[in-house]
Amino acid sequence: MSRKERSFSIWGREKLIDENFALVREVLRFSHLGEDFLNYYDTPEPFFEYVHRQSPEMSALILENKDTWFTFRKLMQFTGKNVIAGQAVDLLIYGEGNKITKKGALEDYAGGMLSRQAGQSIKFLYFGDLDREGIRLFFRTREANPGLSIEPFAPLYLLMLQLAEGRSMPLSMDKRDIPVAAENFALRLGCDSAEILNLLNCGFYIPQEIINYQILKDILT
Repeated sequence: MSRKERSFSIWGREKLIDENFALVREVLRFSHLGEDFLNYYDTPEPFFEYVHRQSPEMSALILENKDTWFTFRKLMQFTGKNVIAGQAVDLLIYGEGNKITKKGALEDYAGGMLSRQAGQSIKFLYFGDLDREGIRLFFRTREANPGLSIEPFAPLYLLMLQLAEGRSMPLSMDKRDIPVAAENFALRLGCDSAEILNLLNCGFYIPQEIINYQILKDILT
Protein backbone atom coordinates (compact mmCIF):
# COMPACT_ATOMS: atom_id res chain seq x y z
CA MET A 1 0.00 0.00 0.00
CA SER A 2 0.99 3.64 -0.12
CA ARG A 3 2.33 5.13 3.12
CA LYS A 4 -0.95 6.88 4.01
CA GLU A 5 -3.02 3.84 3.01
CA ARG A 6 -0.92 1.62 5.28
CA SER A 7 -1.08 4.14 8.10
CA PHE A 8 -4.87 4.28 7.95
CA SER A 9 -5.27 0.50 7.60
CA ILE A 10 -3.34 -0.09 10.85
CA TRP A 11 -4.07 2.93 13.05
CA GLY A 12 -7.12 4.55 11.46
CA ARG A 13 -5.11 7.73 10.88
CA GLU A 14 -3.68 8.29 7.42
CA LYS A 15 -0.97 10.73 8.57
CA LEU A 16 0.24 8.88 11.66
CA ILE A 17 3.39 7.46 10.03
CA ASP A 18 4.31 10.88 8.64
CA GLU A 19 3.67 12.69 11.92
CA ASN A 20 5.24 10.07 14.21
CA PHE A 21 7.83 8.38 12.01
CA ALA A 22 10.53 8.27 14.69
CA LEU A 23 8.13 6.64 17.16
CA VAL A 24 6.92 4.11 14.57
CA ARG A 25 10.52 3.20 13.79
CA GLU A 26 11.27 2.70 17.51
CA VAL A 27 8.22 0.43 17.92
CA LEU A 28 9.35 -1.68 14.96
CA ARG A 29 12.89 -1.86 16.32
CA PHE A 30 11.63 -2.86 19.79
CA SER A 31 9.57 -5.60 18.13
CA HIS A 32 12.68 -6.80 16.23
CA LEU A 33 11.12 -5.78 12.91
CA GLY A 34 12.69 -3.83 10.08
CA GLU A 35 11.20 -0.71 8.56
CA ASP A 36 10.27 -2.73 5.48
CA PHE A 37 7.82 -4.74 7.64
CA LEU A 38 5.08 -2.18 6.95
CA ASN A 39 5.57 -2.79 3.21
CA TYR A 40 4.44 0.61 1.91
CA TYR A 41 5.62 2.74 -0.98
CA ASP A 42 6.13 6.48 -1.05
CA THR A 43 4.20 8.66 -3.48
CA PRO A 44 6.33 11.59 -4.66
CA GLU A 45 4.47 14.60 -6.00
CA PRO A 46 4.05 14.31 -9.78
CA PHE A 47 5.51 16.92 -12.11
CA PHE A 48 3.42 18.81 -14.62
CA GLU A 49 4.47 17.20 -17.88
CA TYR A 50 3.66 17.29 -21.56
CA VAL A 51 4.79 14.34 -23.67
CA HIS A 52 5.04 15.50 -27.28
CA ARG A 53 6.17 12.11 -28.54
CA GLN A 54 7.58 8.84 -27.28
CA SER A 55 10.93 7.74 -28.71
CA PRO A 56 13.74 5.35 -27.70
CA GLU A 57 16.03 8.31 -26.91
CA MET A 58 13.93 11.09 -25.42
CA SER A 59 15.01 14.65 -24.66
CA ALA A 60 13.21 16.30 -21.75
CA LEU A 61 13.25 20.06 -21.24
CA ILE A 62 12.81 21.28 -17.65
CA LEU A 63 11.29 24.77 -17.53
CA GLU A 64 11.61 26.87 -14.39
CA ASN A 65 8.52 29.06 -14.84
CA LYS A 66 4.88 28.15 -15.46
CA ASP A 67 4.21 30.74 -18.19
CA THR A 68 7.15 29.49 -20.25
CA TRP A 69 6.10 25.86 -19.79
CA PHE A 70 2.57 26.72 -20.91
CA THR A 71 3.85 28.68 -23.95
CA PHE A 72 6.12 25.82 -25.05
CA ARG A 73 3.32 23.30 -24.63
CA LYS A 74 0.78 25.48 -26.43
CA LEU A 75 3.01 25.99 -29.47
CA MET A 76 4.17 22.38 -29.65
CA GLN A 77 0.59 21.14 -29.48
CA PHE A 78 -0.67 23.70 -32.02
CA THR A 79 2.13 23.39 -34.58
CA GLY A 80 3.23 19.79 -34.06
CA LYS A 81 6.83 21.10 -34.12
CA ASN A 82 9.35 20.24 -31.41
CA VAL A 83 12.86 21.13 -32.66
CA ILE A 84 14.80 24.08 -31.21
CA ALA A 85 18.27 24.92 -32.51
CA GLY A 86 18.54 21.42 -33.98
CA GLN A 87 17.51 19.74 -30.72
CA ALA A 88 14.29 17.73 -30.65
CA VAL A 89 12.32 18.23 -27.43
CA ASP A 90 10.07 15.27 -26.71
CA LEU A 91 8.98 16.07 -23.18
CA LEU A 92 8.30 19.28 -21.21
CA ILE A 93 8.53 19.33 -17.41
CA TYR A 94 7.50 22.26 -15.20
CA GLY A 95 10.16 22.45 -12.48
CA GLU A 96 8.01 24.40 -9.98
CA GLY A 97 10.91 26.21 -8.33
CA ASN A 98 12.51 24.14 -5.60
CA LYS A 99 10.36 21.09 -6.28
CA ILE A 100 12.70 19.98 -9.06
CA THR A 101 15.64 20.10 -6.60
CA LYS A 102 14.16 17.60 -4.14
CA LYS A 103 16.61 14.75 -3.68
CA GLY A 104 15.97 11.95 -6.15
CA ALA A 105 12.66 13.42 -7.36
CA LEU A 106 13.69 13.60 -10.99
CA GLU A 107 15.37 10.18 -10.82
CA ASP A 108 12.11 8.71 -9.50
CA TYR A 109 10.21 10.43 -12.29
CA ALA A 110 12.65 9.17 -14.92
CA GLY A 111 12.37 5.64 -13.53
CA GLY A 112 8.61 5.78 -13.92
CA MET A 113 8.90 7.06 -17.48
CA LEU A 114 11.47 4.46 -18.50
CA SER A 115 9.42 1.62 -17.03
CA ARG A 116 6.72 2.40 -19.60
CA GLN A 117 8.96 1.50 -22.53
CA ALA A 118 11.84 -0.97 -22.40
CA GLY A 119 15.19 0.21 -23.71
CA GLN A 120 14.26 3.89 -23.52
CA SER A 121 16.68 6.61 -22.35
CA ILE A 122 16.10 10.23 -21.34
CA LYS A 123 18.43 13.20 -21.65
CA PHE A 124 17.45 16.19 -19.50
CA LEU A 125 17.93 19.81 -20.48
CA TYR A 126 17.33 22.74 -18.14
CA PHE A 127 16.08 26.24 -18.94
CA GLY A 128 15.32 28.92 -16.36
CA ASP A 129 15.84 32.55 -15.46
CA LEU A 130 19.34 33.89 -15.99
CA ASP A 131 19.94 35.03 -12.42
CA ARG A 132 21.67 33.76 -9.31
CA GLU A 133 18.75 31.64 -8.13
CA GLY A 134 18.13 30.22 -11.61
CA ILE A 135 21.76 29.09 -11.85
CA ARG A 136 21.65 27.65 -8.34
CA LEU A 137 18.44 25.77 -9.19
CA PHE A 138 20.18 24.14 -12.15
CA PHE A 139 23.16 22.94 -10.11
CA ARG A 140 20.98 21.83 -7.19
CA THR A 141 18.86 19.79 -9.61
CA ARG A 142 22.02 18.06 -10.86
CA GLU A 143 23.27 17.42 -7.33
CA ALA A 144 19.91 15.99 -6.23
CA ASN A 145 19.86 13.55 -9.18
CA PRO A 146 23.43 12.32 -9.74
CA GLY A 147 22.28 9.36 -11.81
CA LEU A 148 20.87 11.56 -14.58
CA SER A 149 22.40 13.54 -17.42
CA ILE A 150 21.25 17.16 -16.93
CA GLU A 151 22.69 20.11 -18.83
CA PRO A 152 21.54 23.68 -19.48
CA PHE A 153 19.83 24.19 -22.84
CA ALA A 154 22.57 26.50 -24.10
CA PRO A 155 20.85 27.84 -27.27
CA LEU A 156 17.97 29.29 -25.26
CA TYR A 157 20.23 30.94 -22.69
CA LEU A 158 22.40 32.41 -25.45
CA LEU A 159 19.25 33.72 -27.14
CA MET A 160 18.24 35.36 -23.85
CA LEU A 161 21.57 37.19 -23.72
CA GLN A 162 21.16 38.27 -27.34
CA LEU A 163 17.61 39.56 -26.78
CA ALA A 164 18.70 41.45 -23.66
CA GLU A 165 21.40 43.45 -25.50
CA GLY A 166 20.61 47.16 -25.40
CA ARG A 167 17.53 46.64 -23.22
CA SER A 168 16.98 47.64 -19.62
CA MET A 169 16.74 44.48 -17.54
CA PRO A 170 14.88 44.24 -14.21
CA LEU A 171 16.71 44.44 -10.90
CA SER A 172 17.02 41.21 -8.96
CA MET A 173 15.20 41.01 -5.63
CA ASP A 174 17.55 38.26 -4.46
CA LYS A 175 19.93 39.99 -2.03
CA ARG A 176 21.16 36.79 -0.33
CA ASP A 177 24.90 36.33 -0.10
CA ILE A 178 24.87 32.74 -1.39
CA PRO A 179 27.67 31.56 -3.72
CA VAL A 180 26.71 30.92 -7.32
CA ALA A 181 28.83 28.96 -9.85
CA ALA A 182 28.37 31.53 -12.62
CA GLU A 183 31.70 30.78 -14.33
CA ASN A 184 30.99 27.04 -14.39
CA PHE A 185 27.53 27.76 -15.79
CA ALA A 186 28.95 30.05 -18.51
CA LEU A 187 31.42 27.31 -19.45
CA ARG A 188 28.51 24.90 -19.96
CA LEU A 189 26.82 27.47 -22.19
CA GLY A 190 30.00 28.03 -24.20
CA CYS A 191 29.92 31.79 -23.63
CA ASP A 192 32.17 34.41 -22.03
CA SER A 193 31.70 34.25 -18.25
CA ALA A 194 32.28 38.02 -18.04
CA GLU A 195 28.94 38.63 -19.73
CA ILE A 196 27.01 36.69 -17.10
CA LEU A 197 29.13 37.92 -14.19
CA ASN A 198 28.63 41.52 -15.25
CA LEU A 199 24.87 41.01 -15.39
CA LEU A 200 24.74 39.42 -11.94
CA ASN A 201 27.24 41.77 -10.27
CA CYS A 202 25.28 44.79 -11.47
CA GLY A 203 22.19 43.35 -9.78
CA PHE A 204 20.20 42.60 -12.92
CA TYR A 205 18.68 39.39 -14.29
CA ILE A 206 17.03 38.12 -17.47
CA PRO A 207 13.70 36.36 -16.98
CA GLN A 208 13.11 33.38 -19.25
CA GLU A 209 9.86 35.06 -20.30
CA ILE A 210 11.99 37.24 -22.60
CA ILE A 211 11.58 34.30 -25.00
CA ASN A 212 7.88 34.87 -25.51
CA TYR A 213 5.25 33.22 -27.70
CA GLN A 214 6.16 35.11 -30.87
CA ILE A 215 9.89 34.49 -30.51
CA LEU A 216 9.45 30.80 -29.77
CA LYS A 217 7.07 30.48 -32.70
CA ASP A 218 9.82 31.77 -35.00
CA ILE A 219 12.55 29.42 -33.73
CA LEU A 220 10.46 26.25 -33.39
CA THR A 221 10.89 23.96 -36.39
